[in-house]
Amino acid sequence: MAAPPRVGSGAAAALLRWGGAASARGGPRLHSWSSLAAAPLPLACRAAEAHAQSTGRSSPGLAAALAAAGAAAGAVGFVHCPATACDEEPGTKDPAARAFFLRLQVVPFGVLGTRLMVDKSVRRTATAPDATTAILDSGGHGVPTKGGPKRAGGASKAIYTWVGIAEQESFPPDVSAAVIGNTDCKYHDYGEGRHVIHAYGPDLRKMPDAWDTAVEVLASTYCNILREFLDSGLPNLRLLPVSGGILVGQYQKQMPELTIAALRRGFLMLPVRQQAIIVGRHVDLCIFLEAELGEFEAVGRAACS
Repeated sequence: MAAPPRVGSGAAAALLRWGGAASARGGPRLHSWSSLAAAPLPLACRAAEAHAQSTGRSSPGLAAALAAAGAAAGAVGFVHCPATACDEEPGTKDPAARAFFLRLQVVPFGVLGTRLMVDKSVRRTATAPDATTAILDSGGHGVPTKGGPKRAGGASKAIYTWVGIAEQESFPPDVSAAVIGNTDCKYHDYGEGRHVIHAYGPDLRKMPDAWDTAVEVLASTYCNILREFLDSGLPNLRLLPVSGGILVGQYQKQMPELTIAALRRGFLMLPVRQQAIIVGRHVDLCIFLEAELGEFEAVGRAACS
């Protein structure tokens, strides 16, 4: 196995020190770069998260350390990520983003675990979200609208039915106060293990022939989603492509590329400390439509390179 790229010694030392502490607690020991590279990716990510949380400061080499450990772990088969496994040699200019996309999984179901098949039937292909998982509701444009959840349709209606607010005419006060316009997001615990991040994504129909603008606004939205996920304290997140469906406008055929470009940029808007914590958690990009899965998988693979 090739040696990992050189990174800042402070980050490497921090990860290795954490590995030694883990060994003292009965966990595997990380005593050298080779053992760090050979460690399962979740262990490397937990090391980075522990360092970020304990020090409260950014480390210039931390993102590169994550990328090196992630690339090496994936190369030796510790990470089973068929939708995002990297076929190319590491070479990204954004090692932190590469680490994030190595962990991101493109999955063949929506946030509630169901899937719209090509024959228009809806099938359950995964379990419903559990108590450790936050799901994304990208219908935040309905939050400030009169009638609230009761007026919602499509994916948002299904989510509101799942959390028990489908017949209500307003959202919880904290959601209503926070989600007012483009890019606004708010996490809410609806009880009984049901966690939702409401996001107000842009109406792409109002941005024709404005790729850069669309990416920037969507990136801000994804950045705020990730911040709310951090604030939730939960280990798992089910994302979906923001501003898809009726809001997609002329970008329908470009939605996989637009989503990944904006998600990458949104992730990189976070401070390095928060990036490390996100990489230490589990994020799924949920694709509800069977017909769209292949394109999202292909773009997801490319994001690793």
